[in-house]
Amino acid sequence: MFGRQPPSYSIAQSEKPVKIIDVETRDNAVKICDLWTGYMHRLLNEPSVGLHRISDHVNRNAPLLRSRKLELDRNKNEIEEQTLDVDYAITAVQDITKIKTFESILEKMQHCRNEMIKFEQSQRQAAKLAKEELMQKRSTPATPANPPAPPLYREQHQRTESTQSTETSPKATQDLKPEERITLPTVQPIQNVKLEYKNIL
Repeated sequence: MFGRQPPSYSIAQSEKPVKIIDVETRDNAVKICDLWTGYMHRLLNEPSVGLHRISDHVNRNAPLLRSRKLELDRNKNEIEEQTLDVDYAITAVQDITKIKTFESILEKMQHCRNEMIKFEQSQRQAAKLAKEELMQKRSTPATPANPPAPPLYREQHQRTESTQSTETSPKATQDLKPEERITLPTVQPIQNVKLEYKNIL
């Protein structure tokens, strides 16, 4: 640039003395170079290994997180809809309670409910009484419809029958004269005797 040529350098033309390196120093230099290359390799590969592990973790856990997020969003929407329904129902009930005609309807419904409760109680009491009466009938022994007559009435009845048969027999009536024939009063039948016995008891 200023009219000078740059000096030419070459190995053959170098004037520096050449040093001879022994084997030990050469081995040490090789070891140091290997260590430095290992360190550099690790420094260069560590970010890539870290990114690989991060990507693997994301690939394994991201779908689960996504599904949970979708489920939470779905539950949130359902809860919001249900809260809106509850709020609407509360406002509707409050509006109904403010109406005057609803009070009369409520009173009639309460009256009907009380009547139904009373009817059910009466039915239960009637069923209970009927059951108790049935148990009493089963526990008490059955009395006969026509109880037998006492022996006093039997003897009296037999005597009246015997006297009636002897006095009203055809032979006895034939022997007697018409003036001597006496009509005996009729004896009460057995049924009337039983009825009288019932009345006495």
